[in-house]
Amino acid sequence: MATQTENQSQKASADASTMPELAVSRVTGFGDAGLDAEWEKYCGYLDLTMDEFQEIQARLLQEQIALVAETPIGRKMFRGRVPLSVAEFREFVPLTTYSDYVAFFDEGQDESLGGAPHIWARTTGAHAGFKW
Repeated sequence: MATQTENQSQKASADASTMPELAVSRVTGFGDAGLDAEWEKYCGYLDLTMDEFQEIQARLLQEQIALVAETPIGRKMFRGRVPLSVAEFREFVPLTTYSDYVAFFDEGQDESLGGAPHIWARTTGAHAGFKW
């Protein structure tokens, strides 16, 4: 016959064995599909491998290149050679600064961009003067 102390010890062991499950359930959204969907939407990239992440980033870069390739900014940036890969982008496109784009922004040329901005907002720059 088990003593009261042995029964309490067995109960504590049983409770402890279920605790990690509860903790995992809380971290993954309490089993709520809505919270799990929010995790996937905003933090799902944390579950990707490095190769998967780089593949997505390369695809997003290609989408941006396609958007700006035929715009005035794209023509200036790509200098007549539209990159077809990340390696070509690195090779063809020089590093730029705000001053490379200021003429397009100061004139508010929507057609210079890959699409019309939702709004033009003027901000103060890190150096001097206003920036778009």
